[in-house]
Amino acid sequence: MSTMTEGAFHLGTLFPANAWQPGEAIEIRCLDASCVPAGRGPRRFFGNHAEALSFALAQREAWDVFVGVGLRRCPKTGDMRTCRCTVKGGNAHISRLTAAYVDLDVGKAGATVDEIVDRLMGERLQPAIIVASGRGVHGYWTFDEPTADLELVRRINQGLRDRFGGDNAVDPARILRLAGTLHHKQAPALPVRLIRAVGEAVAA
Repeated sequence: MSTMTEGAFHLGTLFPANAWQPGEAIEIRCLDASCVPAGRGPRRFFGNHAEALSFALAQREAWDVFVGVGLRRCPKTGDMRTCRCTVKGGNAHISRLTAAYVDLDVGKAGATVDEIVDRLMGERLQPAIIVASGRGVHGYWTFDEPTADLELVRRINQGLRDRFGGDNAVDPARILRLAGTLHHKQAPALPVRLIRAVGEAVAA
């Protein structure tokens, strides 16, 4: 599977085309994750899948590339692409979430990527998306309808964290690595691979 196809399925399953509301956008954020705190790179907001994916893949050789799990919308202008807020972090710019999620680190879990994937796939309710992030696994359970109840999603995420022994990646404003990009914390860089996505690939 090509990197473009991996990214297209990841974005298409996480943000179905029929789920968007006016003014909502996908956030793509680039970081140098090899240092603490992470070095900041380009950050953009996109009103369609194709532009978000094209931008993300163009940055993959130079940066660790992340996607905001929740849809973004400016609380002042109603559209992230016209947002003039000086701070865009936190929950104020999260309009709705399409999935709950868990971030599982290989070291913390004491298991290999394959073993973690096997455990997730053995669940009665399997994740709709599984991404091997380079040093771990991200699982996403998509909702039938996007929700603006951010606290509800936080509580679900906390339950997933506790069930699987995941990292404390429970906040609605979370960003996670995008499939088809690279994990640059080591040399050579590791691919961020799509293991499972039950949705449809978006047009790139």
